[in-house]
Order: sequence, then C-alpha cells, then structure tokens
Amino acid sequence: MSDNSSYYEEHEETSDASDQSEEAPDLSHLSEATRLTYQKSVLVFRNLDNLMDKCTSAFRASDDGTEATTDTTVTREELFDQVESTLLPQLDEKLKRLTSEFKPDVEWEDLDEKFETLLAIQTELDPLLAQIASAKDRICRSDTEPDLTNDQGFKKLKHIRISGMQEKLRLLITEHVHSSFRYCRWLLGEILSDSYDVPFLGGVFASSNSEISHSIHFLTRWMRESDFHMISRQNSRYLADFNELHNTFASLYHSGFSRENRQQHKAELLEVARAAMLITKLSRILIEKLYKQVTLKNSLPFFIEISSAQIKTLQDLPHCINDYLCRIKGHLKTATRISYPLETITSRSKDFQISFDLLIHHLVPSIINTDGFETRKYFEDWLNTWNDQRLFVSQNLELALKSLKDARD
Repeated sequence: MSDNSSYYEEHEETSDASDQSEEAPDLSHLSEATRLTYQKSVLVFRNLDNLMDKCTSAFRASDDGTEATTDTTVTREELFDQVESTLLPQLDEKLKRLTSEFKPDVEWEDLDEKFETLLAIQTELDPLLAQIASAKDRICRSDTEPDLTNDQGFKKLKHIRISGMQEKLRLLITEHVHSSFRYCRWLLGEILSDSYDVPFLGGVFASSNSEISHSIHFLTRWMRESDFHMISRQNSRYLADFNELHNTFASLYHSGFSRENRQQHKAELLEVARAAMLITKLSRILIEKLYKQVTLKNSLPFFIEISSAQIKTLQDLPHCINDYLCRIKGHLKTATRISYPLETITSRSKDFQISFDLLIHHLVPSIINTDGFETRKYFEDWLNTWNDQRLFVSQNLELALKSLKDARD
C-alpha cells in the first residue's frame, strides 16, 4: 500500500475555500489508518460533487473575456463530429469505468487502493472535459467574430446540435455518476461513524460463504441508496429479503450448538452478533426514513402499507435474536472477538431510541383516523410493541457485554 499521508497531502490543495470554512469533523476516535482513508474518501466525494459542474461548464460560454484559439484548418462541422463521435464516447467510457469501480453490489477489500484508483480515473476526466470545452468555444465563437456564413439554417442547426450534445452529456452524468455519488456519500458516513472502523467494516461483509452474510448482502445494497423512493420501488424484494434473514435466524436457533467445537462456536457467535448489529441498524434507518417521508404529508398510505406488511417480521426478529443470545450467554466467555460487535449494537440502540421518541411524540399525534380505522392507535401500539422487544434485546446484549468484560478482568 502506498504512503497514505503523502498521497492525501498531495491532493489536499484541491479543497474549496468554502470547505476550509466549515467545521472539520472530529476524527479523534478513528485509528490513524482509518483517518487517512476517510480523508481520501472526502477527496473522492468532493470530486464527484464537482463533476456535474465541470461537465456543465464544458458547454458554458467563456466568461473571462478571452477568445478561444481558432484553428483555421478545422471547420466547425469537423469540430461537431469530433465532439459527437470521439470526445463524448470517450467521456462515456471513462464515466462507465468510474461507476464500475464503485461496484455498489460488491464489497471492497482494500479501501485505500480503491480510492487511489477512483482518484486516478477522476483525474483523467479533467483533460477530456477541457477538450470538449475548447471544441465548444471554437464552434460558438464570439459575436464580435462574424460567422463565415450568414446562413441562418446553419446557425439554427448549430444551436440544435449543441443542445443535443448538452443533453447527451446530462444523460451520461445521470446514468453513471449519480449512483456512484450516492454510494460515496453512504460510505463517507460509515467510515466517519464511531460504530464502524474500516477493518471491521470490511470484515463484516467479507464472509461470502456465510448464509447470514449472503442474506444481508441484499439488505445492505438497499441501505446504500440514500433516496427513500428506493423503498417503494423495491418494496416486495426488500420484504422478501428481510423475511429470508428472519428465517436464517430461526434456522440457527433450532440447530443448536456444538459444545465440543469451541472454534466453530465462536464463529457462530460472531456471525449472530454481526447480523444482529445490521438488523438493529436497518430497523433504525427504516424508521428514520419512514418518519422523514411521512412528515412531508404526502405518503401516509404507503407508510401504512409497508408498515403493516412488516409488523410480524419486525416483532418476531427481536424475539429470535434475544432467545438466541439467551441460549449462548453462558458460553460468551469463550468468544472474546464478539465484544466489539456487541458494543456497536448498544450504541446503535441509543440512536434508535431517539428516532423512536421522535415518532411517538411528533408523528403519531399527527396521524388521522381514516375510514373508521383507528390508524393512530394502530401505529402507536405497533411502535410501542416493537420498541419493548428492542429494549428487551438491548438489555440482553448489555448483559452479554458485561459477561465479556468480566471475563477479561
């Protein structure tokens, strides 16, 4: 791996002045390696954030008062062909490569190496966009320089073709950059979170042979989408995957443990803790997204639909996790590797309580009963029931964590 510190310092000057005026996040809780990885991710994020403006400016008129260099050997028609047949396809190829490197459905083994690759691709985009901007300026010469022809048809055609190229560029950005931007924003928040350190984040999703990890894979893909409409568009599949994960827990619960094989026992405990941690986070994110969307006063019917469909799953899942932890609590002293996931769960539980309080005190009172159905009481009872189960699980997790700490002393 390359020298992370020098790499970041080399690119740090690209930060905008406005970024420097913002309060820097507290990175003291992160390890040095994670801090440097976070700084790289910030740079990748900034580049993505500025990419749309860079692409737009490729067709924006120069505002510095200077004239574009005119090459009399190249006609405007040839410049049109160059942009349409060469430069835009090259841009398309590089944007596709940028998006493919993100691969939101595949976990990254080495974040530093991945960020270096992304930065290299982003650097390749700048000269290509500069060529497009130069060609545009040469096609759209200043009014002070008369066209070689007064043919109004050609001028109209020029306007139409430039507009067409602008639309092509916009579609390229929409197709390739937005998904990468959303994933980078998600990853940025995860790296900075005190509940996730980069090595652990990679380890959680690395067990591709695990049934639990395989089930969680589809759920984490949904987590990475920042827009709430993803829930609506993928509602059926999301619920199916959620139920699949519940069935996995139930299967583990009934299968029991092999007391003689402690190493295998430790691995099972770690898988359960990791999965329970993700379920806690998924539930919190789901509730938060529902809360934010419903407060817009435009999606209450969908809120009722998705929540009703998940009541049994959301109520049964904490029971299943809790019963599982109760069964193995006596053996936790042999599984010291589980301590960090347990600490993470207790931290997430506190965050969830905040979301729950917001829902009870602000959302439920605003719900209006419809068609004789006591909607408000329905949601209040559902939220209270689910929260009671979550608290029960949290208490058991805290007891398990205490057992581990006692074992170390």
